[in-house]
Amino acid sequence: MRRKYYSKTYLKNIRKYKISFDFSNDDYIVCVKEIIDGDDFIAKEGHKLISNGYFMVEIIPKEGNYVMRAYLDDNKVTQEYYFDIVSDKGVDEVTKVPFYDDLYLDVVVSKTGLELYDKDELDEAHEQGLVDDELYQMAIDSANELMQEIREGKNKYKNMDLKRFIDGKN
Repeated sequence: MRRKYYSKTYLKNIRKYKISFDFSNDDYIVCVKEIIDGDDFIAKEGHKLISNGYFMVEIIPKEGNYVMRAYLDDNKVTQEYYFDIVSDKGVDEVTKVPFYDDLYLDVVVSKTGLELYDKDELDEAHEQGLVDDELYQMAIDSANELMQEIREGKNKYKNMDLKRFIDGKN
């Protein structure tokens, strides 16, 4: 597992950005990152996910074994949804920054469809003893359940109007 903090995650080639957190909802936490100055990031399918003026809206559900990141362009149109399967998530008591413990496995909804990413990374972590049998099976089950929910159009976080978090209309 890898602990990831929202104040640092997915900002590798970003030089300047704005970040805000919304802790006001009982069901989830929201993190919005606005890219001001950074290098473009192109997904393997060929569409741009990160560029100046783009946004990342990250939802941390208080229940369930995943977190969601949506990439929105400068017109606030969602380009991709990326779900990390996690073992734990919360808010660091000292820094007050949300975090999650990444279980390597990801579910991605892009313009080319719904895909499972990085099962090989989960398998390798399991073989190396970084992920025990229970967490391994939980990750697989959680990804399968999430994919079914997305196929059926029932994932409440994917179905949200994410522009409202950017526009401050929570």
